Amino acid sequence: MFKTEEGINRARALNEYVDKKKLPPSYGNLLGGKLEMKQACEPTDVIWENRHFTRSTRNAKRVLVWSIILVCLAISAVIIFAC
Repeated sequence: MFKTEEGINRARALNEYVDKKKLPPSYGNLLGGKLEMKQACEPTDVIWENRHFTRSTRNAKRVLVWSIILVCLAISAVIIFAC
């Protein structure tokens, strides 16, 4: 993520130097892939799928998940102890 226009311009210039073979190809790679830059989405374009859940619904789901985890741990502890 670039915070200034200068940063994106420098990255684009770096890619151009690599494409024109003025710099080694490794300068244009990140984790084995070519650097690609594109415009970010506007925050208003993001679809917020989970906004309709209330705090109590989220807490109930959290309790359910932790209960399932604890039951699984208890069962595995019993099996390990029995072995």
